[in-house]
Amino acid sequence: MRIGVNGRFYGARVTGVQRFGREITTRLLRAADHLLLLPAGSPQADATLGDRVVRGRLRGHVWQQLELPRQARRAGCDLVLNLSSTAPLWGGPHVLVVHDVTPLTNPEWFSRRLALWYRVSLGTAARRAARLLTFSRWSKGELERVLGVSSDRIDIVSQGVEPFDAPARPEEVEAVRERFRLRGPYLLATGAGNRRKNVPFLLEMIERWQRRAPPPPTLLVVGAGTRRVHGTAARPARAVGEVVFAGHVEDSVLRSLYTGAAVFLFPSLGEGFGRPPLEAMGCGTPVVASAYGPAREILDDAARIIPLDPDRWVDATGELMQSTRARTESVERGRCLAAAYRWDRAARQVLEGCRTAWEARASGAGFVAG
Repeated sequence: MRIGVNGRFYGARVTGVQRFGREITTRLLRAADHLLLLPAGSPQADATLGDRVVRGRLRGHVWQQLELPRQARRAGCDLVLNLSSTAPLWGGPHVLVVHDVTPLTNPEWFSRRLALWYRVSLGTAARRAARLLTFSRWSKGELERVLGVSSDRIDIVSQGVEPFDAPARPEEVEAVRERFRLRGPYLLATGAGNRRKNVPFLLEMIERWQRRAPPPPTLLVVGAGTRRVHGTAARPARAVGEVVFAGHVEDSVLRSLYTGAAVFLFPSLGEGFGRPPLEAMGCGTPVVASAYGPAREILDDAARIIPLDPDRWVDATGELMQSTRARTESVERGRCLAAAYRWDRAARQVLEGCRTAWEARASGAGFVAG
């Protein structure tokens, strides 16, 4: 079985979807004679893949819809693996990884263009895929409910936390403290500019905390939305009271920020998996999270999972900062949980999903022709 990986995601900034795609692709191609299929002009981060890379002549969506299926066939691929919730609407067989269906269920969180594209394409791509892969039982249920896909065509696969699988060194933490002028304890959140990450809730939480004594620690928020995906411009670094918006940061800086934070806050409105809390746990930081879809399934009792009530979040966060016992228990549970999430394991599960699709095609069962 030769897999052709749809590498269109290599052209985007590395966020959760792109990290999953790159980590899985690297492991699959190093382990066997699979290929990375790229549109013209797309950057490629991993130079070790060498002649495993096949480039097309077209770009972007046009390449994916018009050229990719033929490119895969000419290269001798038995199937195409699509790792970022989008796929060609013809050709095949295809295996499709669906991260979540929130652009369909909550289009207000995204740009109108992206929500429209998902509404037009995702249902068709999912129904014609030889196999669907997703990250939680909750997300699998959403694929069945929203897209009408049969449960027996969907596999659940894992993710990894590397490079956030261990705390940063003390000198690295001190360097980011100096960079962002963090003189005391600070809280950390991600997802600025992404409406479903619910940063306004945290601003309300800090406002409530300011009415109490002692005053709240600084809240540092990293990330930057894009107009193409989120319908909002990237937010520049600036300070507002006890809140600092840091913008997009590289992995080494984020790892140090995770490590140095007193508590990581994740008030998301919706996730198919939700990796940031696990990344914070891998760096030894306790987590307070909202009760988004798969939160309890993924995080279990390693995080404080609390409804979106600002006062309750202030209480839970304050306890994790002030109680040595509560903090120690939370950190230990978090490190133990995060240790189970490794990219090697996730890649093996993705490969098994592809193998199931390939074998079904060979037997003539369960394959939807293009």
